[in-house]
Amino acid sequence: MTTKQKSIQTVTKQAVHCPNCGALAERWHYSDRTKTECSVCDYLMVTCPQTGNVIEAQAPGLYAGKLQPVKSVLVGVK
Repeated sequence: MTTKQKSIQTVTKQAVHCPNCGALAERWHYSDRTKTECSVCDYLMVTCPQTGNVIEAQAPGLYAGKLQPVKSVLVGVK
């Protein structure tokens, strides 16, 4: 009978701003991948920490109802 050894993986959690909506998101650092996810806008990005290549990504658009109106400012217009 053989036994399998499980390797212990160090996981680090980091609070970051979501690159999609700006809300607080979580970034998880694993030895084989880095995962950034936002529960507000459902953003997800999984990358390889060695190469920086994207493994998986989901970046839905911003919700129009949550956007603040932008006021136009005209300077020097008569």
